[in-house]
Amino acid sequence: FEYNHDASVNSVMATLSKSLISSQGAEGYVGTRPQGDKWTEQDTLNQSGALTGLLHYYATTGDQLALSACTKLADLLIKERRRSGNESVAFAGALQPMANLFRYTDKNSYLEFCNAVAEAWLHRKPPELTVTPQNLEVLNGLVELHRISGETSIFAAPVRAWTEMQAAGFTLT
Repeated sequence: FEYNHDASVNSVMATLSKSLISSQGAEGYVGTRPQGDKWTEQDTLNQSGALTGLLHYYATTGDQLALSACTKLADLLIKERRRSGNESVAFAGALQPMANLFRYTDKNSYLEFCNAVAEAWLHRKPPELTVTPQNLEVLNGLVELHRISGETSIFAAPVRAWTEMQAAGFTLT
C-alpha cells in the first residue's frame, strides 16, 4: 500500500490489524494463550510478528489504536523478559520491532529492553552463526539498535555474521 496506494491492499491491512487488535488481551498478549502457561521463545516470536505487523500498519496509516496496541504488547514483552530472569536471549526475536517502536515512542524502557536483549544475545551467540530466519531477524534488530545508539560493538556482530555468510556462499535471491 505504501508504494501503490491500492485500496484493496489497504482494506486487507485494516481488516488484519483490527483483527489483531481485537484479539489482544488486557495484559497485552495478541491471540489466545491459556492463563498460567509459562512464557516460551515461541510466544516471543508470535508476539514479535504481531508487533511488527501492527507497527507497519501504524507507520502506513497513523492509526493510534495500532500504536496503542503496540505499546501494550511491548510492555508485556518487557514484563515477561524481567520475569524470565537471565533468559533475555529468548527475547532476541523481538529486538527489531522493539527498536522500531522506540523510534515512534521515544519510551526509554523499550531501548533498555533492546540493550539488555542485545547484550545477552551477543554473549551467548554461537561462534558460527547458521543462516535461519530467526538469526537474520536478530541481526536486523542489532542493526536497528546500532542506528539508534551508534554503538559500534553492536554493529560488529551483524557485519561479522554477514561476512561469514558470504564466505559460506549465502546469497540474497
